[in-house]
Amino acid sequence: MLPYESTYVDGSMMAVSLLKVKEEYRKAELKRAQDYHEPEDHIAMELGFMSNLCSNNSRDSLRMQRDFLKDHLSKWAPAFCDELCEKSSNDFFRGSGKLQRDS
Repeated sequence: MLPYESTYVDGSMMAVSLLKVKEEYRKAELKRAQDYHEPEDHIAMELGFMSNLCSNNSRDSLRMQRDFLKDHLSKWAPAFCDELCEKSSNDFFRGSGKLQRDS
C-alpha cells in the first residue's frame, strides 16, 4: 500500500502519472519544498495541491480543481483509501482512509 498515484495508475513508482502530476504543478506555478523528499504524486502532496487550489476561487483555479480531481485523484485515491481502511494496523491511518473515502 504505497501512497503514490503512479503505483495505482501505472503499476510502478516514478511512471507516467508522476510526470503528469508534475506538469499540473508546473502550470499552477507550484514548486516542491526542498525539504520534502517524497515524489510529487504522493497523496499528501496531491491533497495539499487541491487545498491550495480550493483557497483560490478564480475561474482558472476552479477549472484546475475539476481537472485535477477528474484526471488524478478520482483515478486512484478511492482505492488507496479503501486499502488504508482494510489493511492498515494503525487506527490513525484507518481513520484517515475512512474520512477521505467518505467525504
